[in-house]
Amino acid sequence: KESPETGYPSQPLGKADQNAMVLGEGAAAFWLMPRSRDHLLQNSTQAVLEATGFGHEHLQGFAGIDEAGTAFQRAMQMALDEQETGFYVDLVLMHAPGTSKGDKAERHAVRHIFGEHEPMLYSHKWQIGHTFGASAALGIAQALYILNTQQLPEFPYETGTPGTLRKPVRKIMVNAAGFGGNAGSLILSKPA
Repeated sequence: KESPETGYPSQPLGKADQNAMVLGEGAAAFWLMPRSRDHLLQNSTQAVLEATGFGHEHLQGFAGIDEAGTAFQRAMQMALDEQETGFYVDLVLMHAPGTSKGDKAERHAVRHIFGEHEPMLYSHKWQIGHTFGASAALGIAQALYILNTQQLPEFPYETGTPGTLRKPVRKIMVNAAGFGGNAGSLILSKPA
């Protein structure tokens, strides 16, 4: 069912009291290669995978998330601690599937981790829906697009997400969640 305001049925990070998750389909593949910093600077590398983080929270059921977004907090903190180039990111590509409880919990986790230095928040799921297993890979594809074009499609509806996009965008965190209380975060950056 389309939203009467925008025509977009999937509205991640939209109204807090709204469940607007729509399923989608997609796939992506990437070629990861170990390289030295000198090699990265001399060649046309799309991005560097700087850090990864994983988190888990104990749930009552197979699917769900606690209000604090504990798994996301753990995953984001681990990724931030692992990177060598500082604590900041310019943008968080959130898992945010468009569910009231899930979006709210992930926003809480981001606020807890970043505090007053909260970056811009974004979710590509308004364009394609929630693709379950392909969600993280499509988030990585979106991050590569943003890092290499410095363009970010605007939400076609009100989100109320804080922050502004830092230009140039040099570092993006991609969040993903899975069944069973699992979450992952990775940080991609553009070689300087």
